[in-house]
Amino acid sequence: MKIAIVSDIHGNLEALEAVMADIEDRNIDKIYCLGDIVGYGPKPAECLRIAMDKFDLILQGNHEWGLFNDVEMYFNSIAVEGIYHARKELSDSEMDFVSELKPGKLIAPQLYVHGSVRNPLMDYVRDVAESGHEGYMKLIETIREDFKGFDTCFVGHNHKPFLGTEYGVIHPHEGMDTFQLAGEKAYVCVGSVGQPRDKDSRSCYAIFDGKQVTYVRIKYDITITSNQILQAGLPEFLATRIMQGI
Repeated sequence: MKIAIVSDIHGNLEALEAVMADIEDRNIDKIYCLGDIVGYGPKPAECLRIAMDKFDLILQGNHEWGLFNDVEMYFNSIAVEGIYHARKELSDSEMDFVSELKPGKLIAPQLYVHGSVRNPLMDYVRDVAESGHEGYMKLIETIREDFKGFDTCFVGHNHKPFLGTEYGVIHPHEGMDTFQLAGEKAYVCVGSVGQPRDKDSRSCYAIFDGKQVTYVRIKYDITITSNQILQAGLPEFLATRIMQGI
């Protein structure tokens, strides 16, 4: 079985439609989403409707959680504006649907979460470039101590595609985008559909067939989403950020 694993769509309809077109061209059996369909982007309701219609698993991300909680305590001002925008755009029935989502799902021997094993909703799995030696040791400790009852943990939230293992951190790139995972304990960070932050503005998602994971990058018309962000009255930073992939 081949599973397409997407995450962090963030209301970017153009990006999601481009990714869905690519998925439809492949022999994909299921689509799993690791959360954050809403937030930041201009089209949260449209993205959620596609998810509700097409996805086989939808997790709650921290931005979905923010729809129902005091966001000023947990989010920066730019993220708060994106969540307020989503609150206005989603219907009552869509809000009800999102309220029932969970941040993690065990489908043994894989675990799917938005954040991390230790905190499926809010925690970040950082890559070595961000967190240095201390962060890497935390990652190693988590894999050794908390990977019980499953082999691999698929995560979103960090917006950066990479594999964190007991033996190192691997960053996919052109010509090196497929990795064997059979029986290996690893975090698989699938990247972001709607707001990549690895200096590559193309959408990113992963395909998993039970033995290996393949990262896929997809171009889309970023200027459409950028203009939609400004038209929605969202912060200009969000319009420039997706152009730069930061």
